[in-house]
Amino acid sequence: MKKMKIGKVILLFTCFLLMNILTSNATNIYAQEVDNMGIFDMKEKDGIYKMSEEKITIPFFRFATERIEIDQEIENMGMIFANGGIDVNESIKEFQILLSNDTIRVSSILENAIIATRGNVIIDSSVDKSIIVFAGEKVTVTENATLNGDLICFSNELEIKGNVMGSVIGTSTTTTISGKIGKDVRMYLNEIIVTQNDNIVGNIYLETENNAISIAEQYPEAVVNIIQESKAASILNLIIGVIKTALVYALAYLIIFKLSKEKLMDKVLSNTIKNKGHVIMSSAIITLSIPLILSIGLFAYFMGLEEIIFPLMILYGGFVLFFGMISTFLVASLVFEYIANNHLNNPNITTRMVSSFFAFLSILFLTKIPTVGVYLQMIFVILSFGIAFSYLWKRNETVNKKKK
Repeated sequence: MKKMKIGKVILLFTCFLLMNILTSNATNIYAQEVDNMGIFDMKEKDGIYKMSEEKITIPFFRFATERIEIDQEIENMGMIFANGGIDVNESIKEFQILLSNDTIRVSSILENAIIATRGNVIIDSSVDKSIIVFAGEKVTVTENATLNGDLICFSNELEIKGNVMGSVIGTSTTTTISGKIGKDVRMYLNEIIVTQNDNIVGNIYLETENNAISIAEQYPEAVVNIIQESKAASILNLIIGVIKTALVYALAYLIIFKLSKEKLMDKVLSNTIKNKGHVIMSSAIITLSIPLILSIGLFAYFMGLEEIIFPLMILYGGFVLFFGMISTFLVASLVFEYIANNHLNNPNITTRMVSSFFAFLSILFLTKIPTVGVYLQMIFVILSFGIAFSYLWKRNETVNKKKK
């Protein structure tokens, strides 16, 4: 039975960037206390950290190199990062972001939260509103748990023994339901086990690659969309898609080449080679700022500043999405420009068209290699930030110098 790949959603959201950035340095950091900064109480701790060690009166950020234990009631919004696990043993009355490298256990009342971990998530209490969970392994809603809102879950395995008053939405390889779902179940999964005919009150909509999945006897009105595609057809569609994209890239490159009078890509390449350090630094700073900006946006939203933060976050999201979309094109264009300048000896337009097509085709096929291709695309996105920012920055410097 083919195992579904869950990591796309998890890695592309906060898990990969936030936890890899933070935990990769965790063992090398000697954490130190940071003074309160404006409206945020920010502290880092070395080792195990208990929230009862101090009183929290304003929105806060906590990072610990080991485990964090929430052992006092929290009435403020916060963000908690732990290289070890997180134990919620006292009630939390405001929105929280909980991120960990290990098991997150919720054993006391939680209002609502975003939870992300590479390990397991265990919910063993009531949740007042909806909750979003990203887990590399298993999410368990125990028989003691009651979720009064929706459960939006992206995990390898999901088991619901308690009550979810809202809907269950997301992805998992295996979903087991022995508790009560008050509304709908809408999942992309490989296998589902429902113990009784009345576990799910609302509608059921499932997408799966497993044509042996069966829920019709228990729930005749369930909609199961089986995704069927042969391996040969899948490979053929991939090849056709790559060829089409390479043609579009080659045409776009030639249009830019002609409209800029053969100068733009050459200038960008020259600036990138000349200012390699600036490109790398810009790439790193912009990439590292993404989780920080998202966190500030969430805090601002839950502080009632949604009218201001929504337009700003839409603009910022558009900026990141734009570079995500053009990143492969930009990097591949510069690779071809370097080849054309150094090895093709001033090619004519036909040679440039054919050569650029094959250059784009080769790089696009590299991005389709399993596992390697995902990381290669991420590198392209990160580099495209730095390439564009460095070019605009240096160009602005040159313009200012000419004005003086």
